[in-house]
Amino acid sequence: RLSDGVFLYTLGLKVPLMSYNEKLKSITFQKKLGSVFDKVERLVLHAKFLQNTLNISTLEKASRSAFLSKADLATEMVFEFPDLQGIIGKYYALAGHEDKEVAEAIEEQWMPKGEQGKLPSTTTGTILSLSDKIDNIIGCYIADLKPTSSSDPYALRRQSLGIIKMLVDGKLNVPFMALFEKCFDHFPKELTTKKDELLKEIELFMLSRVKTV
Repeated sequence: RLSDGVFLYTLGLKVPLMSYNEKLKSITFQKKLGSVFDKVERLVLHAKFLQNTLNISTLEKASRSAFLSKADLATEMVFEFPDLQGIIGKYYALAGHEDKEVAEAIEEQWMPKGEQGKLPSTTTGTILSLSDKIDNIIGCYIADLKPTSSSDPYALRRQSLGIIKMLVDGKLNVPFMALFEKCFDHFPKELTTKKDELLKEIELFMLSRVKTV
């Protein structure tokens, strides 16, 4: 098993990390929301907006980390060892001489992994993690995959808590619904016809999470 991992890791080093983005175009993120690459394109827009709004990290680091954020999902290494998503992306990015903070952000986008999990340690990682979680929440509401009292298969409650904790921990003074409203506009127009209605639902959902922090 270990030798398999070494072989696959070495295999992945033979091409630049960004080259795997092409494969993401054929991987479905969610039927209604398109491919994983469609998500990557939204994440780039989210990250640019968040960087400008929160005034942390840099535009270059935020957009680059978002562009590379899901590339490792198309590697043989993550296919064989799914728990290494993000971690392998970081190491492939470092091997490809990407900026160190960009590489760290690729791993930190998945943080926090639990209620008491570690938060991103870099500002670029914070932007990417916020972008990913905001995208997931909006996407699930658009696709009618909202959490219920008995079910939360996409872990939206955990992700919403992550958003709140990152904003509080980073002392980022911004109305969080303003972040959702702008990021909503990065989805295709045909998916945002119920924007106002869904934003109200998301606001109620997020406020219920604030009370538990």
